[in-house]
Amino acid sequence: MRFALVLGMACFALGCALGGDDDPRGRDGGARMDAAVTDGGDVDGGAARDGGPPGADGGGCTEDARCTTSCGTVGTAPCRAGALGPCEPPAETCNGADDDCDGETDEDVADRTCSTECGGGVSRCVDGSFTGCSGATPRVEECNGADDDCDGAVDEDLERVCSTICGTGMETCAAGAWGGCTARTPRPEECNGVDDDCNGTPDDGLSRPCSTACGSGTETCAAGGWGTCSARAPQPEQCNDVDDDCNGMVDDGLTRACSTACGSGTERCTRGAWTGCTAPAPRTETCNGADDDCDGRVDEGFQATIFDPVPMSQLTAQQPPCNGPGANLDVCMSAARRWCHAHATGCYRAGGAGHLQATASSARVVCFAGRGDEHNATFAAVASASGIAVDTTNVHLRVAQSAVNRYCRTRGAGAGVGPTEHGGGAMTVTCLPSDVANTVSIPTSDLTAWGCNPNTNPNTLTCSSAADNVCRSRGHRSGFGPVEWNTSDSAIVCFVEP
Repeated sequence: MRFALVLGMACFALGCALGGDDDPRGRDGGARMDAAVTDGGDVDGGAARDGGPPGADGGGCTEDARCTTSCGTVGTAPCRAGALGPCEPPAETCNGADDDCDGETDEDVADRTCSTECGGGVSRCVDGSFTGCSGATPRVEECNGADDDCDGAVDEDLERVCSTICGTGMETCAAGAWGGCTARTPRPEECNGVDDDCNGTPDDGLSRPCSTACGSGTETCAAGGWGTCSARAPQPEQCNDVDDDCNGMVDDGLTRACSTACGSGTERCTRGAWTGCTAPAPRTETCNGADDDCDGRVDEGFQATIFDPVPMSQLTAQQPPCNGPGANLDVCMSAARRWCHAHATGCYRAGGAGHLQATASSARVVCFAGRGDEHNATFAAVASASGIAVDTTNVHLRVAQSAVNRYCRTRGAGAGVGPTEHGGGAMTVTCLPSDVANTVSIPTSDLTAWGCNPNTNPNTLTCSSAADNVCRSRGHRSGFGPVEWNTSDSAIVCFVEP
């Protein structure tokens, strides 16, 4: 390219021209030399590299080129109509230099948005670099109604010592103001051993009228209590055949507490002797919702009563589909519940369960007395509490009994039995306290030893009988289940009441 420049200068000295009047390049004669244009380090005044004018023989520019501006920065020479234009300076940046050759440094550089824990701010270009963020920074919280430490709370955890004439306390900051001093404030003096009015003397100057059955007088407060009445004081009436209280009657209105093993009562004084205790006497326990024998337990021995054998015909009469050992679990649970409710004693208000064991002619069932919580629950409630979906497709299977047991245990029970009835998206269940029934973890092998493999088919009488047998082998009255199972571990319900 240097050759093109030298040739052009020589041509000028010899009086030649690079284009005539008709030449479309005109008198400007090729590229302008406003500034040096670089392309890989070569200087190019806009003419083609072979010395011809821009665009001649296809040698004009095809793209913009880098160039050095008049202030020494790197600019851009735009390519227009095959010729490079004047070098255009770059936009101003924050670098301490005059990038755009206007004689000013870092002018018009836009502020940057920024933020701190306390909010937004800006960072400005100063002396070639951006300043720190102008947003506020956290500071120690003060009682001013503002979030000084920028933690999202206002005036939090602020307290200070305060005082009244009665002493010191603490006050807290709320909405920018101190208040709620806990120091006691003066109040009228009372007979309580306290310096209520904060004058330095407790119970000072306190007296009041008093009287007895024998006359009137005054009494004075000392050390928080009213002293002896100056009036003559009758003696408390005692059971001594004497008129101690000066009312003209002997041993009048005297009663006192008395007790037996069954509870408390009262007895009266008559002519100096205590007689006629009204406390109930113990009697033989029956299933009636009361603690007849006064041992602290109600209907003990009746809360989970085992009946064996129960004629199968009686169970079938209560629920016809329950007609033998092969009947579905749910219909025989219903039959046992109804049989227990219909029992002649009227004791078994919380229902029952079965078959625990069964033959073609009879079955073993358990009936629950008043401490059992028999109630209705929706399928949805049981499913939500147990984590087991219960619907019409599985309510007759053992998995529904597992769901009921889990449901009752979430309610604080030791175990749960059911469904004993179901329909319309709801079921009847009985939740039992832990001193009546417990959910007992066992190895699954304990069930398989009795012929039950719950992982193959838990919905059989064989598995019901196996659970009953395992509980009985452990010294309990009877058993129900299984209510949980996997290949190694299972759980059954044992009726543990002595």
